[in-house]
Amino acid sequence: MSNEELLKVYFSNQHILQSRPWGEFKTLMGTRAVTINGAQLTIHKIPFTPWKVGYLPKARPEDLELIKIAEIGKGENCIFIKIDVPHASYDYQLPTTNYQLTLGKPIFAESTILMDLTKNDDELFAAMHEKTRYNLRLAQKKGVRIEVFSDPEKEETRQALEDFIDLQKLTAGRQKFFIHPDNYYRTCFRILSAKKMAYLVSAKVGTETAASWILFHYGDVLYYPYGESNYNLRSYMASNLIMWEVIKLGKSLGCKVFDLWGAADDPNDEKDPWHGFTRFKLSFGGTHVKLAPTYDLVINQPLYNLFNLANALRWKILRTKNGQL
Repeated sequence: MSNEELLKVYFSNQHILQSRPWGEFKTLMGTRAVTINGAQLTIHKIPFTPWKVGYLPKARPEDLELIKIAEIGKGENCIFIKIDVPHASYDYQLPTTNYQLTLGKPIFAESTILMDLTKNDDELFAAMHEKTRYNLRLAQKKGVRIEVFSDPEKEETRQALEDFIDLQKLTAGRQKFFIHPDNYYRTCFRILSAKKMAYLVSAKVGTETAASWILFHYGDVLYYPYGESNYNLRSYMASNLIMWEVIKLGKSLGCKVFDLWGAADDPNDEKDPWHGFTRFKLSFGGTHVKLAPTYDLVINQPLYNLFNLANALRWKILRTKNGQL
């Protein structure tokens, strides 16, 4: 596919975060999902107050009826609704409305990397950076083996998921980032894998897990939302091999596009904290894509201003505790 065709396929596919199973999962986790003419948002309570915040991630432009969304939000006692990275390219702008729209702080990255999975294996392999191909072969020579898990009822799948969670904690502790509670990943994988929408892929070195990824599959797109690696086994280059096997998994599932889920806005900015994994993802031959900006649909302006002040203070405290300041 050309880049134009790649983007057309990707953006025409409803994002998995707008799918009904994702809404079921979020509701089960305590953030009730509400659907408004095709757009799905979750309602988040602000502790110790009667107020709430609406969160609407990855919605397609054609599903965004802002007046209806705002009225539902008002009825739910929402201060504002965050429309987080609409499912469109960077030049998209939300239509005007009587409610205030302001650029908001994104939860999701405003850039990603997409791969064309309609290419054959030889074309995909040739598109990789030379060193990436070398590291992939090195992992094979060192005996790294790949295992794919999809049945949530099997004991081996449950154990692989616990290994993923343990590895996630180790990585978060080392790199100082925040992760979800354990039950978030367990519940998410259980619900989505039961619908053939989630897969867990592990790279093993002997009995140890060298890398572990969770993949989502919805429509024509394979998504890579979560992935961790074992720092102590980094010389095995397991992440290179697991990426190649995941690409082939996506092709076997009939996916046309692989969304690598997040990248630095400027891939050449070496000071960006995301530069390393952005370079890793691009080394497999994907296309860097800038997405639409995040907007806040403001329903109560005075409380919105107060919320932003309180939220900025909250994050400063959390980062201080986490050793990021």
